[in-house]
Amino acid sequence: MTLNKDDKLRNMDKRRGSMPFPMNLPNLHRRSMPVDDRDLRATMPQTGQTDELSNLLRCTSYSPKEQHRGSCASDSSDSVISTGSESESQLYKVVLLGEHGVGKSSLARVFGGVDDAGHDCDHRDEAGNTYDRSIVVDEEESSIVLYDIWEQDNSQWLKEQCMRMGDAYIIVYSVTDKSSFEKASELRIQLRRARQSENIPIILVGNKSDLVRSREVSADEGSACAVVFDCKFIETSASLHHNVHDLFEGIVRQIRLRKDSKEENARRMANCRRRESIGKKAKRFLGRMVARKNKKMAFRQKSKSCHDLTREHTHLEKGLMADRGATTMLIIALILMILYTFAPCSGANVKIGVPENYDGIFPWYLAKLHSLPGTYSDLVVGGDDEGIFGVDAQFLYALKPLDREKRPSYSLQVSFRTSEHRQSFTVEVCVIDKNDNVPTFIEESMRGSVQLGLLKGIPFMQVEALDRDDRNTAHAELRFSLMEQTPRIPSSQMFFIGSITGEVSLTEEGASTLDPEMCGRYKLSVMVKDMAGKANAFFTSGIVTVEVTGNTWASPDPVRLQENLPGPYPIPISQVKWSGSQAVYSLEGEFPEMLFTISREGVIYLNAPLDRETQDQFQISIVVERPDGREIAKPVELRVMVGDANDNRPTFPEAQYHTVVKELAARGTEILTVQAADNDDPKTDNVRIFYRLVGQIPESPRALFRVDRDSGVISVQADSMEGTAPQYTLTITAEDAKGLNSSCTVFVTVQDENNNPPVFSQHEYGPFHIPEDAPVGTTVTAVLAGDADVRGGDSWKVDYRLESGNEEEVFTLVTDKQTNEVSLILSKVLDFERESEYILVLSAQNPVALVRGRYGPASTATVSIYVDDVNEGPILSQSHYEVTVREGEEPGRVIATIRGYDPDSHPIRYSLQGDTKKYFSIGKYSGELKTVQALDREENSTYTMEVIAVDGRNSSLSASTLVTVHILDVNDNSPVLVGDYSWKYLCTPRWEEQALVLASRDSDGPQHGGRLNFSLRSDVTVRRNWKLTPINDTHTNLSLNTPYLAPEVYTVPFTISDSSSPPRSTFINLPVTVCPCNVRGNCKMAAKQLQGMPTIQSAVGILLGTFAVIGTILIVVFVRLSYQNPKQPSKTSQERVPLKISI
Repeated sequence: MTLNKDDKLRNMDKRRGSMPFPMNLPNLHRRSMPVDDRDLRATMPQTGQTDELSNLLRCTSYSPKEQHRGSCASDSSDSVISTGSESESQLYKVVLLGEHGVGKSSLARVFGGVDDAGHDCDHRDEAGNTYDRSIVVDEEESSIVLYDIWEQDNSQWLKEQCMRMGDAYIIVYSVTDKSSFEKASELRIQLRRARQSENIPIILVGNKSDLVRSREVSADEGSACAVVFDCKFIETSASLHHNVHDLFEGIVRQIRLRKDSKEENARRMANCRRRESIGKKAKRFLGRMVARKNKKMAFRQKSKSCHDLTREHTHLEKGLMADRGATTMLIIALILMILYTFAPCSGANVKIGVPENYDGIFPWYLAKLHSLPGTYSDLVVGGDDEGIFGVDAQFLYALKPLDREKRPSYSLQVSFRTSEHRQSFTVEVCVIDKNDNVPTFIEESMRGSVQLGLLKGIPFMQVEALDRDDRNTAHAELRFSLMEQTPRIPSSQMFFIGSITGEVSLTEEGASTLDPEMCGRYKLSVMVKDMAGKANAFFTSGIVTVEVTGNTWASPDPVRLQENLPGPYPIPISQVKWSGSQAVYSLEGEFPEMLFTISREGVIYLNAPLDRETQDQFQISIVVERPDGREIAKPVELRVMVGDANDNRPTFPEAQYHTVVKELAARGTEILTVQAADNDDPKTDNVRIFYRLVGQIPESPRALFRVDRDSGVISVQADSMEGTAPQYTLTITAEDAKGLNSSCTVFVTVQDENNNPPVFSQHEYGPFHIPEDAPVGTTVTAVLAGDADVRGGDSWKVDYRLESGNEEEVFTLVTDKQTNEVSLILSKVLDFERESEYILVLSAQNPVALVRGRYGPASTATVSIYVDDVNEGPILSQSHYEVTVREGEEPGRVIATIRGYDPDSHPIRYSLQGDTKKYFSIGKYSGELKTVQALDREENSTYTMEVIAVDGRNSSLSASTLVTVHILDVNDNSPVLVGDYSWKYLCTPRWEEQALVLASRDSDGPQHGGRLNFSLRSDVTVRRNWKLTPINDTHTNLSLNTPYLAPEVYTVPFTISDSSSPPRSTFINLPVTVCPCNVRGNCKMAAKQLQGMPTIQSAVGILLGTFAVIGTILIVVFVRLSYQNPKQPSKTSQERVPLKISI
């Protein structure tokens, strides 16, 4: 914020509610409450409340020279809205929130510049002010409309509008009032709910921080609260204007952070980091010192009485008034500012910074020596050979200007005598530099050379300059620039000079177009400036001559090296050279570390033998760099090719091979091809390989196998492999022209072929007898067909099949894969009466096709099976019967007929088991199932019983089935009310959500009693007072339908109906107690006694009668026991005691 002291502004009349804010006064405005009503109208719904806005809100403004006056926006011609002088994007609306008496209006008046002395209204009239001010923050101007309307009207509507209208909020509490602090937390919660989705700036303000003795809320509590509610925090004192300035600057910054872009905020932060000039620091320092006396200064300090803070303000006021007048005070202030700005010298008792080349009035007073006592004598200043310094009235002065380049500092010894003894101290005077020297080039004739091939940005020379000013300041901060290039061929921008380093290099265009034949010499006009190249800097220009030279930097010729060279190593193989400035060489490429190296002279060495099979060629990049690691020119390539030597034996990819040959294979049949590989150069004869068969296990009298010498193909040498061993192991060698060889092992398996069909040992099997009641899974017989092929192979395995006689699949075949034996298994129940004999035709074949021969009669056999007759029990047609009967059906009706038959045509007798209550009967021979008595679904909805069917000639043979009888429901039950409601009550006046939950039940099934309907009696009074709300199919809520009902016991008549058609209903008169309730919902009126309930007197009589009956029974029991156990004369008194105790 800046202080504007323009004479025009001093003579302007203050506007109402204005304050001398540190900003441009033409932008000051006073916005009347409530800002032409449009800010609030924009946020409120379009209702009748808009018309009453002026009556709801009271608008007042204050000024030090004006009396209190109620006004609206129409009063003021300088309203922002009425003039439209500012864009809405620069206008920020800030709303003050807080409890009554926390100082919101005081903060608003400080912001508005209203003097406390000129305002004599009480606090009740302070609410309702709105202030519009332009404020400069971070060198940018913004307008703030501050609303102090939170307590203007107690209507909830106004408070809701305040929560919605602001761009930012200031929540104020008093540090002397704990309740206001708690209220501030509640307001933060309300604000978060009202603006939940918006990131609104909020600052929590603890006001009245000057009342330290009355503090109830510590600063730590306020800070912790701000952290919890995610807002900023500051403590202020409106009475002392303490931190009020920082508060409104902070709210502007918070709004900008949320509304402006990231780039705009980053720019502001960068501007804030810039170093202030000496003049600005002096102005700001002086402004702080004289602010209390400047009526135009914003947030001026006030020496208002405030406990211990009064002494500090009084002391500051006295300390700022010196005896030497206003001019001396300004000089001292400037000196103190300089000391604050520049780092002082170290190692002295008193340190002073003094600018050089002072051209003002002498003597020049430098600083007050506080080390001097009030009374002293014989003052001597030592260490001043030139007689420049002196002391006058405790002030150190100089008699002539100082030159930093001549002498940067002075060490003065000040000695004096007091009443006791002589004392001394050191004053270190540091001369502060000014820019009073012109930079100069170190060399008058500057020359350099640039080599062809040099990359852009690589310096080939450096221009150096010197400035005598202080190197630690901007005065000696030099900047170089290239002014002109001559000639301008082939481009006008061939060179570049580093502004800080002065290093001269080629541009991208210069590096690509530099040609010594086109132009071999350039003259460059360069300039050097101090002050980092600013407009007011000193400068010097000079000429740089640049010679263009050729270069020998090129790719060397390819090199061919034989592998496994005997050495000695390292062996030089090539050389490169950079003809320009000093260079460092290095090698890059895909090769083992230290295999190739390069010396400082550019000689490339081979340091170890090469192996062509590992890598047959190398592509080496040769890099040339400056000593600092920067690449000078593009790398050149060296190609190294490796020649082959026969140093590798042929090798097979696998040590063992496995192959198969069929036993009927003809001569010349290829079995396997083995190939060995040689890592030598394929373009030479070193890789030619020869193959030989050197071993066979087991051996044979005839040659069975052979291998081709050149191709490695293994084939059959014999006419046939029949009768040979099942497996052979062959050893094959591979050998090159030099005699280097290796071997592999080939395992050859002779595969059996299906040249023998399976045959049965006999043509017919049986006959076999089996009873008709034999269980499923019974083995009838087992037979075997033999095969002459190799056991275990596919040619040996046998598949059996029943060709005929098993059309109904009564039998199945199960084969043992280990022995080829087949078992004939019974898979269905036999019936002698249906089939008494089976003639089965069984065939045997291999799973693979016959290679030689065919299947004959020997591969087929006949199996004869006879079924023996057995007496069988009856069979029922169903294993389970499901029967449905309506409840209440007349007895004697046939509900089902059980069907059964006997395979031997014997008669069947039926009986029931499980019908314990004799509800059903069954015909002995007919199987008809009847009801004996009427059935009730509510008693039992399902009956399950067992029907037994017995063979009429053999009672040990029987069959059974289950019969399940389902009773169909009939709507023969009415719904009833469930539960006791005599102790429940309803509150009057009516409580929301309070109701009696009524439960009902219907004994019928879901189709009749599934959903029960509650309905009030068709009476106007009943329906006005009561309401039934269904909860689910069986429950409903009974509640009051009127806001108030007189307390007493009411009878509520209603009907419960089921969902059948036609429905069955029950009419109920339910007593319901209605009574007044306390805050906890407890009834405060004793419920009236229901009719039929016992009284207290009757209850007491019943209890007394009960006790009398119990006493009579006990007396009878004791008397009876005494007669049953007469006293024995021989027993002692101790023996009678246990009986008494047991009783």
